[in-house]
Amino acid sequence: MKNKILKGLVAGAILAISGIANAGLIVNVDNVGSNLVFSWSGSVNLDSTLGLQDSNRSFSTRYDRQSFFRIAGQDQSGLDDYNLFFTSIPNWDSIGTNVTLLSGTVAGEGLFFEQSSSPSSSTNQLWLSDGYISNSSIIGSMTFLNTNIASAGFNIGSYTWAWENQGVSDSLTLNVNSASSGGQGIPEPTTLAIFALGLLGITTRKLKK
Repeated sequence: MKNKILKGLVAGAILAISGIANAGLIVNVDNVGSNLVFSWSGSVNLDSTLGLQDSNRSFSTRYDRQSFFRIAGQDQSGLDDYNLFFTSIPNWDSIGTNVTLLSGTVAGEGLFFEQSSSPSSSTNQLWLSDGYISNSSIIGSMTFLNTNIASAGFNIGSYTWAWENQGVSDSLTLNVNSASSGGQGIPEPTTLAIFALGLLGITTRKLKK
């Protein structure tokens, strides 16, 4: 009986974590040495967007929190532009003070995310790597030298934007991690899922003995 309960708990944890692993895009903000690093991972269901607007767009790498919210990590290939209709947005004031960070450097895949003041505005945009395939993995980062969470005016916390199109939804979550995290951040969903699978393997071996 105990074995069945243990297996059930582990299997349930795997299902729950697997759901998190498919929970849209996650952007972690961490202090790494003397630098500020935005690191993103996850995937996007393109059916949740309002469709492709333009291809191979380029822009200056930056982070803005002014009359709009923008994460702009330019990669080498240019990005495809998709418009969004937000169903849920965080309170801008809770994220921190107004700031503009320029001249960041990008590694991996680029990401551009912008929220204007109106949920249905054409400037609510998500740009992804040129030729992005729906639901495929996205991994990249953007680094600002000699900058940190405090100087950028961030408030520690987690902030989520959700959008939808014809019943298909997706989201982006911004995790501003502890200033003392040293870049460790919150474990990525895929890491948690792998850990759960390993736990199930250990449990199975013990049950066989």
